Amino acid sequence: MLAIYKRHASPCPQKSRQYRRCNCPCWVEGTVEGKYYRKSLRTRNWERATKLAREIEEGRKPRIKITEATYAFVRDAEARGLRLATVYKYRLLFKQLKAFSEKEGLQLLSECDVETLRRFRESWINKNYSARNKLEALRTFSGLHMKQAGQIPTLHC
Repeated sequence: MLAIYKRHASPCPQKSRQYRRCNCPCWVEGTVEGKYYRKSLRTRNWERATKLAREIEEGRKPRIKITEATYAFVRDAEARGLRLATVYKYRLLFKQLKAFSEKEGLQLLSECDVETLRRFRESWINKNYSARNKLEALRTFSGLHMKQAGQIPTLHC
């Protein structure tokens, strides 16, 4: 059984984990299939948190769209203050990933397994250093987002 709670930020005057009316992030804690589980739900909306907790209890993986994940990754890269050239290269990579996923008929991040990402890598025209750097950018993205989908990719040149 999972319990949803708010993890209040320091400026928030509330201290009760059950208080719902603030804009603090929602977390979930409890046991799923006999294993202890505590994780951020990456939302501040209590209704959405309830839905996500129910999906976790039922064993369903979060349904994250590829376009949403790539957009969030670029926003985060900009917020971290990465150089414009780096953010540009991420955008270019994600533009190619979007075209590849449309061609393959993929919409959800959970549909991108290791074999799919290998086929994507094989479609590149890049060679040597540029291919290695592009692969490193793909590893960074897939490592962060595919952990949420329950997959851990291992891609090699």
